[in-house]
Amino acid sequence: MEWLRSIDLSEFAPNLRGSGVHGALIVYEPAFNADLFSTLLSIPTVKTLLRRHISIKFKQLIGNDLCREKRDFECLPNYVPMIPGAKVKIHRKGQFTLKKKRKSDMSYDDYVCPMGDNASTGSHTPSLRSVRRQNSISSTNSTQSNTMDGNRRDKVTDV
Repeated sequence: MEWLRSIDLSEFAPNLRGSGVHGALIVYEPAFNADLFSTLLSIPTVKTLLRRHISIKFKQLIGNDLCREKRDFECLPNYVPMIPGAKVKIHRKGQFTLKKKRKSDMSYDDYVCPMGDNASTGSHTPSLRSVRRQNSISSTNSTQSNTMDGNRRDKVTDV
């Protein structure tokens, strides 16, 4: 703001107020150049003499080294010029980036355990379907256990 007053452009200072532009953005953002600064000040493109004055004073303000860095950045193939009205959408990636599947998205066709006969495969682990069935039965019914011949057996009774 004071710099605009010092280069006799105080009438454009109110246009910069509230725009979010500060000295660090001007210096450290490689895409910030004199044309963008003129646009932010709402200087019409037809006023080329005024824009040239801003460009010269802007280069004096930031110095030759930063001016060269900004020019080199503009020559890069993936350079995208900054636009005053553009908004940046921040993609937040949390610790848990996996989305929870909806019930309609879940398919019970992909089982962890094989659906075949456990005796034929030599496996003694129950299939996923039988575990789910047992879990649903045990949640709706109560389980009593009694022992016969030293073996533990579960007897399911309705409540």
